Amino acid sequence: MTTENINETTFEPSFEKASNAPKMVQIYLPLTRSETDDVYVAVNGKSFQIKRGVPVTVPDYVKEVLDHQNEMLFNALAYERGAQEKIDDKELN
Repeated sequence: MTTENINETTFEPSFEKASNAPKMVQIYLPLTRSETDDVYVAVNGKSFQIKRGVPVTVPDYVKEVLDHQNEMLFNALAYERGAQEKIDDKELN
């Protein structure tokens, strides 16, 4: 398994057939006080290490994985919030 370091503004993978090349999209992962580490993404045996704080171009399937990660985090936080509200309601009664 290989890991691609994506530290520059573009990522240009080499593919045997251009017709098999994935659509490339630009993403930006913000650099915050709590999140400073690079982000690791693996899809079907290909892995990517994405640097925070700079715009990078990645295959669209990498963006899709990151979008799903954000959606699942949002759902987990909403579930926790709802569960906490139920606990708070029981304590008030």
